[in-house]
Amino acid sequence: MLEMLLAHHARLRACLVVHRALCSDPAPQSGRLALSALRIAAANADRTRFLTREVLPTLQARAHQACDDLIDRLAVDLATRQAAAKAHGARWDVSAIEEDWAGYQAASTLELASIEERIGMEVDLLVPLL
Repeated sequence: MLEMLLAHHARLRACLVVHRALCSDPAPQSGRLALSALRIAAANADRTRFLTREVLPTLQARAHQACDDLIDRLAVDLATRQAAAKAHGARWDVSAIEEDWAGYQAASTLELASIEERIGMEVDLLVPLL
């Protein structure tokens, strides 16, 4: 289970590397950015499904208050980050990116940092338990 979680993290980090590179270009490459964003969303969704279907039920089965608190903390954090990601996606369609490339670059930097922060949180909280 631990290896699979780390594999999800590695896949997501690889997607982030590509997106950061695209965001460092002097002008937006809309098609590549859109594909990169879809890959990030898919990797995030796969990781979330894995956590929901595999990791969290395993922790819940331990019937320990610390595990319950951890699950609650992860759930609240996930809901907050998903809402922010949804708002980011809604704000930054292709035309908005092309009209305000610098604004998108800044917003994307924050969104990618949020994903990295979530990965770090999962490593800190889950790895010791798995």
